[in-house]
Parts: sequence; structure tokens; C-alpha cells
Amino acid sequence: MPALRSLKRFWAQRPMTLTCLHWNTRWYALREHHLHAATAESCTGGMIAERLTNVPGSSEVFGFGFVTYAEAAKQKLLGGRRRD
Repeated sequence: MPALRSLKRFWAQRPMTLTCLHWNTRWYALREHHLHAATAESCTGGMIAERLTNVPGSSEVFGFGFVTYAEAAKQKLLGGRRRD
């Protein structure tokens, strides 16, 4: 998908930071390309989902997010594999 390849290149040139400008840029890029985001977070504790939804109209690009910290929850709810 050309739009997805384009977004990957776009984001690779702009590392994730905690500044609102970078998060808003990502939000607008998703909307412009008619793409949606979902998150599966652990040690970030929902921070990525919070940043993406801290923009009016965020439901246009953000569908859902999971915050699973315990290994058992990751395996059961997200199909994660235990790392040894």
C-alpha cells in the first residue's frame, strides 16, 4: 500500500517525542491518508493512546487501545509470547 509506505518513511524521519507538535503531526498524517491507529501498550501505561486522543476529533483516526502490563494478560488478551 503506497500510503502506508509513505507514512513509514515520514515517521522514520521524525522520532517519537513527548512534544505535542510531533503527536499532532502523526494524527493529521493518519487522517490525511484515511488510516486508523490502535495501540497495544505495556510499560508506556497508555501514554501513546493518551497522546493520540488528546486532539479534538481523534475518533476519526483512533479506534481502540490496550494497556496490558502483566505477562499473563499479554498472552491471554493479545496473543503475546513470553520472552525468556
